[in-house]
Amino acid sequence: MAFRQRVLECLKNLHRVKREVFEGDPQALSVTTKKIRDEFRKNIFLTDPAKIEEAIILARDTAMVLRATVVQLRQKNDDTFELRLTKHTAMQKNVPYDPTKEVPPLNPRRKKCSPD
Repeated sequence: MAFRQRVLECLKNLHRVKREVFEGDPQALSVTTKKIRDEFRKNIFLTDPAKIEEAIILARDTAMVLRATVVQLRQKNDDTFELRLTKHTAMQKNVPYDPTKEVPPLNPRRKKCSPD
């Protein structure tokens, strides 16, 4: 697959992810659109295949991070917010706090040997 086709594929993918993640937020959509355009135009004159491959990998990783970590909060009332998650949002395992559990002691620092 030619670099041109792979670069265009990454560009389209980033715009797709942007629409999914920032759905309903026109300000965030316009800012991310501008940022994507600026970054791709900045690298338009790259000719080194290694640099182009590096930029493609960065674009793919950026799309994955956006899709997995960005969430939206919308204000419903003065003190209430609604959290919007997507099916791709990465959720960490939540372990409840147990106040009865004993915390193991930390290993004390070893003293440095003094030259005697």
